[in-house]
Amino acid sequence: SDDNSQYIKFVDPPTITFHDLYGYNPDEPTSVTNWNTCAIVNNVAFLGDYKQDGKLYPDKVIHSLPNIVDIFPKRYTLEGISNDGDRIIKLASTMDYLLVFKRNRLIIWHISSQATSGSDSVGSMRIMAEYNHYGVNYQSQVCTTDLGVVFVNSLGCFVFDGKNVSNLIEGSIKESTWSSFVTTTSVASVGYSPEDRKIIVVGSTKQNSEGDAYIYHIPTKSWVFADSLFTDVTNTSGHERSNFINLNNKLVSYINLTSVSDSKFEAYTDTAADQTIEILTKDLDFGDPAQRKKIYKMYVTYKSGSTVPTVTYGVNGGAATTAVASGSFSSNQSNYAQAVFTFDSDANECYSFQIKIAGNSISAAFEINDISIVYRLKALK
Repeated sequence: SDDNSQYIKFVDPPTITFHDLYGYNPDEPTSVTNWNTCAIVNNVAFLGDYKQDGKLYPDKVIHSLPNIVDIFPKRYTLEGISNDGDRIIKLASTMDYLLVFKRNRLIIWHISSQATSGSDSVGSMRIMAEYNHYGVNYQSQVCTTDLGVVFVNSLGCFVFDGKNVSNLIEGSIKESTWSSFVTTTSVASVGYSPEDRKIIVVGSTKQNSEGDAYIYHIPTKSWVFADSLFTDVTNTSGHERSNFINLNNKLVSYINLTSVSDSKFEAYTDTAADQTIEILTKDLDFGDPAQRKKIYKMYVTYKSGSTVPTVTYGVNGGAATTAVASGSFSSNQSNYAQAVFTFDSDANECYSFQIKIAGNSISAAFEINDISIVYRLKALK
C-alpha cells in the first residue's frame, strides 16, 4: 500500500468452534434443575433420576464435564442404563467405579481417570458388571466404608471392594433369619462407624420399628445381633428414624418422635453394659463335612465380672442345647483366664459341631479373646 504497511492474508483461515473448545454445542441444555442422587468419580459429577429442560429422566444418569461439575450437556448420559422401566435409587462411588443402584439391579461402571475436558466421551466410561436382584428400594440402604461400597437388601449385606461383590452374611447368618430382619418392604438403613470399623444395619426405620441392629466387625469378619441398640420408634404416624450420617467420626441418625423435646440425634456407641448375650458359632465341619470327627476339648481365653454365661453345644446340625460334660467360666477374672470344656460321647462321632455361649444379665466385663477346639479326624469306615 501507499503507506508501506505490511499484513498477512489467510487464504483459508482455521476455525475453532464452541464445540471444539468445550465439547458441547452452545444451544445445548447444560443445567439440571432437580436430581435425586449424585456421586463424583475422578472429578466428574454424575446425577441420577434428574430433570433437565423441563423433562424428568427417572431411569437415566447424566454426567458433567471433567473438573467442571456444574455443566451437564444433554448428550452426556451413560448408555445401557435406561429403558428398563426401573428407577434409579442411588449412586455411589469408590475408587474409579460408579455404582448405579436401581430397585432390581446394580450396574457398576468403570470411569477412567484419563477424562479430559472437551471430549465427547469424557474419557473411557464402560460397564464393568451388572447384577440382577442386587438393587435397593431406598438410599439409606447404601453407605461407603473403607472396604468399599456396602449395601443391604432382603438377600444380604453386600460389599463391592473394587473387584467383586460379596455377601458378608454368607456362612454367618441364615438367609431366612436375615430376610425376616430386612424384608422386601422395610425401610432398612446401613451405616459405617469409622472409629471402630463396624457396619451397622437397622432392619426398619419407619413407625413401630425396634431399635435392633446387626453389627459387622470388619477386622474380625464377625456379626453380632444387638437388641435395642437404638431407641425404638413408636407406632405413631410420623414417627421414624433418618438415614445414618457420619459426624465427627460418629455414626449418627435422627429420630423423630411425638414432640421436639423427645426428638433427637442419636449416635452409635459401643459402651459395654450388663446384658443378655448369645454367642453362636457356625456349624463347624473343620473343612471336611463327609468325615467323622472326635472332639476332645475346647479352650476359651476370657475375662469376666460378677456374672458369667454357660456353654452348650450341638452336633451334626442339631440345636446347640446339650450341656457340656465338664468346664465352666469363673467369675471376677480381671486378667485373662482359660476355661477348659469337655463334651459327651455324641461329640466322639460327629460330622459337625456347634458351640453356644449364652446367659442373662451377663456382666459387661465378660470378654472372650480366643476359642480353640481340639479334635481329630476319624478313619473312614
